[in-house]
Amino acid sequence: MKNTGNRHIKDHIYLHDVIMPPPEGYETYHVNGNTLDNRRKNLAFRKIEREVKEKIISRSDEAIRAAHDAFRGKVLWNRHKVWLQRVKDGEIPLPEGQESIMEQVEEEAREIEKKYGKKNLLFDEYELGVLDGMMSALAWVLGSEWDESFDT
Repeated sequence: MKNTGNRHIKDHIYLHDVIMPPPEGYETYHVNGNTLDNRRKNLAFRKIEREVKEKIISRSDEAIRAAHDAFRGKVLWNRHKVWLQRVKDGEIPLPEGQESIMEQVEEEAREIEKKYGKKNLLFDEYELGVLDGMMSALAWVLGSEWDESFDT
């Protein structure tokens, strides 16, 4: 196991530690924050303040998309259930020829329920708002324009 500053990683050698090996109790870091810029003038030492360094974890597009889709499914399930109940209660009419849409909505709701479980889909208005906001932020991160990221 190699001691690379505060990193103890088996079978991994970091280029910046090869170029500028840190003394005991220090780590090598990139002055401009660009971890691909391993020029000596961009490398410096800093004292390790803690045993475990906090690490910024970057999520992959795939992980972000999966989280977005999960939030979207949960928000849509709740919207579907509310819409279906309002139609069934006669609060809003179902336009002629829209029965197939009603069936499609019910099928989508069943699939979402099967995937997440009904107990994991019941949210109050506040929680739905939070989910909707998280979903919108993730849509924006994935490349949607901000004003388009609110569409579900």
